[in-house]
Amino acid sequence: HPFMPHITEEIWHSLTQTGEESCLALQPYPMVVEDEILEVQRLGKFVNDPDSILGQSIRILLELPEVLGGFFKQYQKPLILTGLFFVAFLTIKCFAAALNAINELPLLPTIFELIGMGYSGWFVYRYLVKASQREELGKILQELKTEFIGSAKADKNLENSNIYSAICQEQDSEIISIIDPKLEADFELIIGAIRTVRNLRAEADIKPKVKVNAILQTESSKEQQILKQGQTYIQELGKVEALTITEKLTGNEGQTIAGVVGTIQVLMPLEGVVDLVAFQTKLQKKLAKVEKEIQGFQRNLNNSNFVNRAEPEVVENTRNSLAEAEKQAEILQERLSQFN
Repeated sequence: HPFMPHITEEIWHSLTQTGEESCLALQPYPMVVEDEILEVQRLGKFVNDPDSILGQSIRILLELPEVLGGFFKQYQKPLILTGLFFVAFLTIKCFAAALNAINELPLLPTIFELIGMGYSGWFVYRYLVKASQREELGKILQELKTEFIGSAKADKNLENSNIYSAICQEQDSEIISIIDPKLEADFELIIGAIRTVRNLRAEADIKPKVKVNAILQTESSKEQQILKQGQTYIQELGKVEALTITEKLTGNEGQTIAGVVGTIQVLMPLEGVVDLVAFQTKLQKKLAKVEKEIQGFQRNLNNSNFVNRAEPEVVENTRNSLAEAEKQAEILQERLSQFN
């Protein structure tokens, strides 16, 4: 990238604290001191040696986060409770020390005693007099307990989720075993017809909002029945206004573009949907472009210098491109023949 040399130059100036008269591109390569290399190799030998004290220490330090994480995960609740008790103990000690300091001030102990007695009276009147109030206090304490240390219900939900996953896998295998191959084949036939209709729309450059007419021709009565059952899906997903399912073509279909799926011939009348002259001109331009590409590929492959001197992969890619271009030209010629 053109900016990288300038960025590298700025980083070098910042690290070395050199003046503007110096330039990184003109600096000599760094010299390696042989003694430093030997020292690094010696240190690396001790680090990589599992029997050395340094190697064992480094291995223990690397494994320490994983060991501590596993220990905390295994004893999460007891550790949290211990931490809470420790924090509570420190809080009480600090509070007691603050009270002792306050007690030494005149009048403050008496004022705080009155405040404490008033709050105690309010607490008894608010939460302990009636049964409903005691029940409310119990819910508050339970919510605080769940918020700080969790509940056994969450762990049970996790276990239930694992059981549910196993059950879902068993149900999936059972569903797969009861799939009807006949219905699956019928569905594939309908999907193939929809795909062919959509491909024909794309080939004719028909806009997505424009509805078209389509003709599905097959001599099989079974296929006709399947297509009629999926007629709604074909019309909805293929943007087809009028769908005709027939055994034989009448010959009065007009100018159409055709495709095939299995033994079913899919025809799409173009009259009134696209400009036939413009569409034919577009196909001719595409064909001329592809034929020009074919001539270029053939010229390269007929050139002995190219075949002998170029990389084998390049020659093989040229042959593959020629085959693809010839297939594309064949398809375009077939479409143009439908206009004649």
